[in-house]
Amino acid sequence: MRVSKNYISKTFIFSLWRTAHHGKLFLVKEIINIVHENSKTQSGKNSKNSPAVINYFLNPGYLFVTEKPTAISTVVGSCVAVCLFDKKRRTGGMNHFQLPDTYDKTKTTTRYGNVATSMLIKIMVEDGSKTKHLHAQIFGGAYNPKISQTNIGIDNIKIARKILNKNHIKIVSEDIGGSIGRKIIFNTSSNEIAVLKVENIRDADWYPFEKNDR
Repeated sequence: MRVSKNYISKTFIFSLWRTAHHGKLFLVKEIINIVHENSKTQSGKNSKNSPAVINYFLNPGYLFVTEKPTAISTVVGSCVAVCLFDKKRRTGGMNHFQLPDTYDKTKTTTRYGNVATSMLIKIMVEDGSKTKHLHAQIFGGAYNPKISQTNIGIDNIKIARKILNKNHIKIVSEDIGGSIGRKIIFNTSSNEIAVLKVENIRDADWYPFEKNDR
């Protein structure tokens, strides 16, 4: 992971679900709680005064922006997720795109990186953010030759960087490439992120967050 000198967020890396936190094996719900509690500690607020953090699962091909403190979760393999955080307003959003780009007006959906990342920026600006206050983090873009002969992950990474650089948005962190999947939890109010690296991605890994907590 590459981190800039002015890196203001905190990224937790969990390998194969096992953490260094007392050597225990954690479920996703427990990991989200770790991120929540650490956020309260860093902000100097106690649990009574801290706003409740909402859990939201982001499906592939979508984006989500909110002003409410939210733990956005998603799962990426060759796909890429871009997290944007407004350091002034302390709000954030995430996209999850599957393909790098399209310039066909009949196919301009957020499944494509150029559309999804441009729209993520546009929505945050429309909500009151300024691009100079936005920090970006990029996750995903894995390539497993056992699954596919085409390394689409690298193209997804490149388009995310291209759109962010074009809009003069600083990329403060990246956890990209490799050959395994990632499960990401982004706290939009604290800019803290948990990244779980796993060999196999299963829908059941996210229960109950995939359906019940949306």
